[in-house]
Amino acid sequence: MLSKMQTPKNSIVAVDYESGATSDKEANTANIELAMSMIKAAGYTPMFYSYKPYANLYVNTNELASTYGDQYVWIASYKTTSRQLTADFNYFPSFPNVGMWQFADNYGTNSSGVDGDIDITGVTGNGYNGTTTASNTGATTVKTDSTTTAIKAGQVANNTPKSDIKVGYVVKVNYSATKWSNGATIPSWVKGNSYTVQQISGSKILLSGILSWIDKSNAEILSTGKVVVSTTSGTTTTVGTSKSSGLTVDGVWITNNPYVSTETTLGLQKIYDMKYQDGKISKPSALIKVIQKHLGVTQDGKLGPITINAMEKKAGLKHTDGVLTRGGFTVKYIQTCINKGIKPF
Repeated sequence: MLSKMQTPKNSIVAVDYESGATSDKEANTANIELAMSMIKAAGYTPMFYSYKPYANLYVNTNELASTYGDQYVWIASYKTTSRQLTADFNYFPSFPNVGMWQFADNYGTNSSGVDGDIDITGVTGNGYNGTTTASNTGATTVKTDSTTTAIKAGQVANNTPKSDIKVGYVVKVNYSATKWSNGATIPSWVKGNSYTVQQISGSKILLSGILSWIDKSNAEILSTGKVVVSTTSGTTTTVGTSKSSGLTVDGVWITNNPYVSTETTLGLQKIYDMKYQDGKISKPSALIKVIQKHLGVTQDGKLGPITINAMEKKAGLKHTDGVLTRGGFTVKYIQTCINKGIKPF
């Protein structure tokens, strides 16, 4: 896994420890230290991430801090699971050696919400110690300690004007975007997510998966499918790179048959780092229990109306009914998050 990392050397890589612990705190801590040592040996900054009650019960964070320092402990502790626009330091976790604090999982003005974190020590700047400059495309260029294929591809995208967007480019819908090209309101779950350009008509682009037209000005180029490569002569050239089609955003998710494997279920199992990744939902389901924990509802492992209602709210729906409809917004929101590599809940 570490050999496939595309972030700069020295940037943070966290050991996400939220399930699977044994009753032996020292053994758990030793396993975490082993993982952190592997991260460090690979040239990255290791961090330990968990939520406060779990870390208190199963991990000796003082031992981790004695080896790696205070700044490498990252703790999630929420004042509330409701929307938060700022961090309330009255609820800062009474926990030793905290270098980063995740204060919310429902942060921001966008109705879908994201995780909100405070970097107390500046550790998130590791690997990004260069300066930032504005380019003539209106983008911001960030200098990194090292380079990778993904970084080079990002640099190409960063220097490409929006007027040059072509079919096959990957774009992100800006949070400031409000209307589709036909005047309809853009759902909140679309904003900040990435889509492949399927078709172009003048200043409008058609987003694959959700088949909606949007003006180029409301999108940001993430990938052109090309990367700058240095040659032996010291010159540079631009070559094509392969694209992953990703999960189809069709709003279809079979959840009522434990014998049927689906790409959406498999994607969720991978995102939440489940022990069993077979694309199937058992009854009760360990995957659903994890999702229920993040949603703040009863963890019974059953995908019932209460859980679905909470999922709908997280997806940004104003009117919820506790039913996952085929082709509906909630499942499309889940699939979009999976394609982006983030937890939907």
